[in-house]
Amino acid sequence: MNFTSIIAKAKNYAAKNPDKVRDGIDKAEAAVNAKTGNKYAGKVRQGADALEDQLGVPDAPAQPQGGEQPPTTPAPQPNQPGTQAGTQPGTQPPAAG
Repeated sequence: MNFTSIIAKAKNYAAKNPDKVRDGIDKAEAAVNAKTGNKYAGKVRQGADALEDQLGVPDAPAQPQGGEQPPTTPAPQPNQPGTQAGTQPGTQPPAAG
């Protein structure tokens, strides 16, 4: 097996399993940073990004801290019948008083 064939297989695997490849690269990055005390963390991240680019791994979707999805609440739409700006459809604004 030649080097070109190995690269082609790695790219094929990365295309089919981008999350696994990204996780593996992240674990390798963490191991290097642990051994070096994060002294070269910026360079290690650059190398990890370059490897992901060469393998064709798509960027991970941005996730909020904690891995949870934020709640989605539709923004109030002005000019909708029965609503005022800043209120949800079907609700009344606070009473003045």
